[in-house]
Amino acid sequence: MDASLIELKRILVGHLNQVDSIEEITEDMELTLLGLDSMGAMNLLFELEDSFNVSFDESLLTPEVFKTTNSLHGALLTLI
Repeated sequence: MDASLIELKRILVGHLNQVDSIEEITEDMELTLLGLDSMGAMNLLFELEDSFNVSFDESLLTPEVFKTTNSLHGALLTLI
């Protein structure tokens, strides 16, 4: 598994109240179903920017980008 995907999942665990470990997060699960809400998405965004040393452009701040681990990882890959 890609190191950036593992790091993303590690960060997600802290923001998804329905999971306790990265093993519970599959790439295609909807993050809202795992407990991500709008406030959590903002906190997640800030942590991702800090951890990956990137800055999300406004064009990436969409529900589609934050829908699944895959969509979020794809956006991250365009920035790192």
